[in-house]
Amino acid sequence: MMKTNTKKAKYDDAELFEKVLVGMSWLESHLREIIQTMVTDADVSFEQFLILYYLDHSTDHRITVKELAADRHVSSSAISRKLTYLINNDLIVLNIDPYDRRYRYLTLTAKGEKLARVIEKVNEERLGKFLDEFGRIRTSELTDELRMVSKVLVDTKEIKG
Repeated sequence: MMKTNTKKAKYDDAELFEKVLVGMSWLESHLREIIQTMVTDADVSFEQFLILYYLDHSTDHRITVKELAADRHVSSSAISRKLTYLINNDLIVLNIDPYDRRYRYLTLTAKGEKLARVIEKVNEERLGKFLDEFGRIRTSELTDELRMVSKVLVDTKEIKG
């Protein structure tokens, strides 16, 4: 006779919904606070740093505005507002493809590359301290779970009540 391992949920749906909301709210506010302190000295927002980081790690250090918006799961106009500051402060350059004006490419300037590397170095030091306390295996598992949460949130984004 085979024994079935049925694990019961710890909370009912209402409790679970409340715990998810509270937990996500707590996580978002604390992560945003921690992350924002990483870029405070650089005078860029965390979202702007992510753009610099993404460009720094993309092929040929360039990407279209449309690709960047898709990666960030936002509209091109939402990305454009963040780009204005980066362009005006000589951290990135926006080039329009001369052969097809629909394509707008972003590239890092030397100043933008330097800033991305400085912030990344600080982040790596903080990550090292985090890994020492939380552990690499637990961090890997957490990352996988957060990736799944992100996927599910994106998949359910279109559900309307």
